[in-house]
Amino acid sequence: MPDPRRHGRNLLSVFGAEIAHRLFAAVFFIYLNYRLAGEEMAWYGAFVALFPFLVVLINAGYSDVAVREIAKDHARAGSIIASAQCLQALLLLPLVAVVYGAMVLIDSPRQFLWILVAGTLAAFFMALSRVQFAAFTARERFEYPSAISVATRGSYIVVAIGLLEVGGGVLQLILLLIPFYAVQWAVAFRLTRRVSGPAHPEIAVREMAYLIRNGFPMAVAGAAATWFFAMDLPILLAAGSKDVAAGYAVAMRFLIMLIAIPDALAALYYPAFSRKAVDSYADQAAALLTRLRLGLLFGFPTAVGATVLADPITALIARDAYAGAAPALAALTWLLLIETLSRTLGVFLRAHSLQKESMYIRVGCTLLKFGLAVPVVKAAGVNGLLVLSLGSAAVCALATFYFVNTVLPLRTIVRDVISAFLRPAAAATAMGALLWTISGYSLAVTVPAGVVTFGAAAFGLRAFPRNDGLVVLRAMGFRIRKERS
Repeated sequence: MPDPRRHGRNLLSVFGAEIAHRLFAAVFFIYLNYRLAGEEMAWYGAFVALFPFLVVLINAGYSDVAVREIAKDHARAGSIIASAQCLQALLLLPLVAVVYGAMVLIDSPRQFLWILVAGTLAAFFMALSRVQFAAFTARERFEYPSAISVATRGSYIVVAIGLLEVGGGVLQLILLLIPFYAVQWAVAFRLTRRVSGPAHPEIAVREMAYLIRNGFPMAVAGAAATWFFAMDLPILLAAGSKDVAAGYAVAMRFLIMLIAIPDALAALYYPAFSRKAVDSYADQAAALLTRLRLGLLFGFPTAVGATVLADPITALIARDAYAGAAPALAALTWLLLIETLSRTLGVFLRAHSLQKESMYIRVGCTLLKFGLAVPVVKAAGVNGLLVLSLGSAAVCALATFYFVNTVLPLRTIVRDVISAFLRPAAAATAMGALLWTISGYSLAVTVPAGVVTFGAAAFGLRAFPRNDGLVVLRAMGFRIRKERS
């Protein structure tokens, strides 16, 4: 059994870093709303929307491939990281030329052109850092990348605020990202030796070919998954539903805040799945069931709770002006539940080198939604779009489950699979019944009451086996001498 204290540190590291990043982003965004003029704020917003795609293009899935291969064979760390970063360096100049040419072609303002060029250089160092972090992630040493990224982000915001106070603008903010992400990569490179020992950074053509062949499908799948959620608001705006789109943006903001949790869980699962890809059927099945159970223990209570408390949650995050967004908020939390399962199963596929199948599923479901979205919105409005999103996500989850079953036939553990679904669902139903009766009270009362009720019901229904509970207790510092079988 893995060291529970290591699991505890990893959970604290990943979720602590995620919370810190969210707080940093909220504080900085509020400050920028007061500090930047309208045009500059629009440029900054456009850059924030495009920056993740620039990172995806330069990263090209290489960091995911590196985590998987290093988890299986630590000896490959030096050559695979060096080869991946060499490929990223080769991508940089062509990408800068494409970005520059595209901005000139559409007659973009010169200021925004240089913002994107500077952003591309920053994305390059960010992508280098992600590949370097693979040395830690593959060994499940998440405290290193978490601490480095939080320190980088926090110090950047402090310096950026100072820069704006002395007269800097958006271009200076983006240029400032370059040295900070460069230092982040350099620190990660230096600390790699502490975790993995002296490495041999040999650039190998064989490794580069392997990275290109395996990384491209992962990059395409990631871009498709991002567009699956990002397309909704532009489509609503194109349909002329500006008021509806504004309310939907409130619900989408709530989803984006929560979707960081399944993202963090997937990051935790990936190295474990990659190592166990060469283990026995029983070990792989146990690992997959444990991770699915954790996802459901998060997804079911979130969806049920948000459905019952959609009105007060909407009022809290957007005041009464967008009260009509409550149904969309509730529906999107059910989408979050489906997406949590899809991402867990998708990580399992990638760990077993089935990234092409994962790409086909993601791209196919995204194209399905995109192709039907405009006529559905015209015919049924935002409710139709929500139903289409839920249906497309369900197709994605079922297709991913089908391919997982080809690798790891689950028919022999079907009772465990059904139990993993039904017990959290029953506990969430009990929580929902209580919340329904006290929904008139403040969220300060209903949310803690719901959490306690779900926890008690999950424990009573054995939604997680006793050994899992003991692992959690040991990770928290309790001394448990012997675990029951």
